[in-house]
Order: sequence, then C-alpha cells, then structure tokens
Amino acid sequence: PCVVTYTSLLKGYCLDNLDEAWRILTEMRASRVYPNVRTVNTFLRGCLIGGDVDRGVKAFKTLTSVGVKMIDKDSLSEGLSRKKPRTERAEASKTSAAKLAAADASTFDYTIQLLSYSLRLREAERVLTMRRKGLRQQKQRLVEGQADVEMPEDTDDDGSATLYVARAAAFLGKWQKCRDLLDQADAAISCAAER
Repeated sequence: PCVVTYTSLLKGYCLDNLDEAWRILTEMRASRVYPNVRTVNTFLRGCLIGGDVDRGVKAFKTLTSVGVKMIDKDSLSEGLSRKKPRTERAEASKTSAAKLAAADASTFDYTIQLLSYSLRLREAERVLTMRRKGLRQQKQRLVEGQADVEMPEDTDDDGSATLYVARAAAFLGKWQKCRDLLDQADAAISCAAER
C-alpha cells in the first residue's frame, strides 16, 4: 500500500479505534512508507477526538524530528516507484523520509490544542513558538520565490492557537501569562481582520 491508502485506513480508524490507527502508523514505518503531513494531521485529529494526548505528541515529534520544514508539492505527492533500480529507490527513500518530515499550520494547531487541553503549558508554548518560527520561514521562502506552493492568507494568523495556550494558562492560574497570551492573540486577530 502507498501513503494515500494508509492515510485512508487511518482516517477510518481514527473515528473510534486509536489503537488500530496507531498500529497503522507503526506498520507504515515498518513498511518504509513514510507518513506525510496529511497522514499525521489525520492522526492528530483522531487524537483530539479520542483525547489521546501522548500518542498525538509522539506523532508530532516524529514528524518534526528533523526540524520544521517547508511543505512543497514533492513532499505531498512523492512516492517510491518500483520501476526504479534498487539503489535509486534506497536513495529516494532517504530523501523521501527527510522531505516528508514537514509540518503545516494544522499540524501545529492540533498539537497545541492537545497540549493545552491536557494543561501541558510549557510544551504548548514550545510548539506555539515552533509554529511561529516555521511559518515565518515558510512565508520568507515564498517571498524569495523558493517555494512551490501558495500559502493561504490566514496561515500566519496564530490567534486561535494562542488562545488555546492562554486558556491552559488560565486553568493553571498563570494569570500574567494568560494576559500576555491574550494580548498576543488579540494582536494577531486584529491584524487578520485588517486584511
């Protein structure tokens, strides 16, 4: 099976059987079919629905383990052709793994929601910082003409993600941090409203 087939299976299992969804992710890696951003986002949505924070965080860490990278057309659609010679397939496998280890705004948002709902404030703040850094890099690459994809207008708006973290801070009684985050969210939302 290819990544699209595995992702379709995963989507079905994420509705009511996260154990089986996790098994699918594990099987993918064992078969050297690397999850792409859609695969991981599908799993993260399942973790949000099922409340499985630990597996969601583990999936996010696996995806971002090589750093926050720009998502381009190749990383969304690249597969390994069986028609290529074995050495070429092995090399393509290595580059595929690196290319597919990318995250988009949804990946970060789902992870921030999971961490915030479970009141893991420090981790949620770290992921929010990673989101901002990654999206700034993505936007810069677009400006410099180094990226193959268009970036939706609201991609750099982190108002909602910041609100999730502010909510966690409030639940933990971290009032000053909550106020600071609310100010950041307000600025992001105001900026987005002006566009």
